[in-house]
Amino acid sequence: MSPWEGEDHETRQKDKNRCVDRGREPVDRVTYRSTGLSGPAHLGDFLLSWRVRACVSVFPRLRPFRCVCIPLLSLVSFISAFRMAPRRESGASRAKGKRPAEPSQADQSEARQKARYDTALFGSVEDYQRYKQKYAQRKVVPGRSINFSQLKYFGFEAIFGRMRWLPVVTISEPIFPTLIRTFYSRLTYGVGGPITSTVRGVQITLSPESICRIFDIPSVGLRVYESKVWPTVPGFDPREAIQRLCGLADAQGMGKPSAHSLTVISRILHHMVCSILLPRGGHLDEVSYLEAFIVDSILTGRRIHVGYLMMMHMISCCESKTRVLPYGRFLTRVFKDAGVDLRRETDLETPSTYDTYDEQSLGRMKFEKAPDGSWIRRAERPPPQDQGQGQMHHPMISEPAYTSGPSEPSHAEIPFQPPHAPDHAPWMDLSAQISSLGTRMEELAVVNDTRFQSMEDRIDESQTDFTSQFEHLDQRLGRLEERMDHQHQEMTSQFEHLDQRLGRLEERMDHQHEEMMAYLRSVFPPPPP
Repeated sequence: MSPWEGEDHETRQKDKNRCVDRGREPVDRVTYRSTGLSGPAHLGDFLLSWRVRACVSVFPRLRPFRCVCIPLLSLVSFISAFRMAPRRESGASRAKGKRPAEPSQADQSEARQKARYDTALFGSVEDYQRYKQKYAQRKVVPGRSINFSQLKYFGFEAIFGRMRWLPVVTISEPIFPTLIRTFYSRLTYGVGGPITSTVRGVQITLSPESICRIFDIPSVGLRVYESKVWPTVPGFDPREAIQRLCGLADAQGMGKPSAHSLTVISRILHHMVCSILLPRGGHLDEVSYLEAFIVDSILTGRRIHVGYLMMMHMISCCESKTRVLPYGRFLTRVFKDAGVDLRRETDLETPSTYDTYDEQSLGRMKFEKAPDGSWIRRAERPPPQDQGQGQMHHPMISEPAYTSGPSEPSHAEIPFQPPHAPDHAPWMDLSAQISSLGTRMEELAVVNDTRFQSMEDRIDESQTDFTSQFEHLDQRLGRLEERMDHQHQEMTSQFEHLDQRLGRLEERMDHQHEEMMAYLRSVFPPPPP
């Protein structure tokens, strides 16, 4: 090989290496730009134009292609910078192991929904939503018991013993409000029972027979539950029942009785029925047909199936949106019978003195004990006779009108003229006035109780409406969040597809650039030194 040929070969090899380096530098520059530094990126653009000018100076015949090469290389630089820009990680990139796995917004929203309710207490989100909308704010009535030792005058122990209801009226258990509301929120039933629910994963089924078994009472009696009309029972006459309840000689023309027209024992029994057998909220001055029938049955010894009565009352309260949830103490015994673990429950209420019928509770019902041991209404209490004659009526009537001895004039100048003696004792007029005043006060109390009950019902309805609206808003926000997550996933997928297309375009342009440089080197060899 001649020296000229060796020098020419060495020059060609240097030019070839320099051109190959020029073809690889854009890739290296893009890799350096991925660090996020703006300075090297602008420097890379400057080097691109400088290398193009160098190639043009080395190969003069490339001068017409300079306006084409510079935009092409700038486009390649822009595509590389776009590919290196930070973007949100998708499920595919996480699967490839590009970045540490992080929970998506859909997973986080689902986790938040699951964290809102106790999964051990509710089987699904629908169960929890039904509990929050219809049962979370409703009052639980625990029920009451009777202290027979303090109410011996009425003979309640013998009366309820004849009905075989002693276990029903003496039950004493703590109540668990959350479990009771859950029991009613998940209650299912058919026409006429039985009822089925699930508490803490334990399925509970109640029928009239099982209720009597839990109470340990016989499953016998009339199966009645109708509050809008008198029950149709052979041998039952509503007029005779009203006579017994109100102590009237004739009940002709009298419809459904009121609590103020009942006798003392009937009034107390009605209060017990509304708190133990058929619990309800609000004032107890109104008497339904069913309540009057039950009180009359207790007085006459007519047997009623208490298991059927309680089951139908549970169904009736569950169908309503505002009525109270009854039988708190009994349901605690049901939970124990079904095997529900109550040891870790924190929401519980123990029985108090206000949950027992005794002398204090009768005093709160405006009854008082007379000196002879009987119980009377406080408004019907007569004033003492000695005080009424010596103090109240002495200025109005002279004492000789009530004595058998001879009378003397009160003044020496005016002879005594005895007044007209009344047909009855004077204190009876005052007692009648007091009784009338007490009746008017009770009527006003009934009106006020009715107004307060109406206000409570309106407040409960408003609270239920607000709760329903907030739950609906929460559901709408949840759907909006899911929709945004879905749109984000679609946009991420589209950007990934665009990224792949740009990557293929960049590879194609790099390949064409290498082919063009190889063609130029073959067509335009470097000039000899």
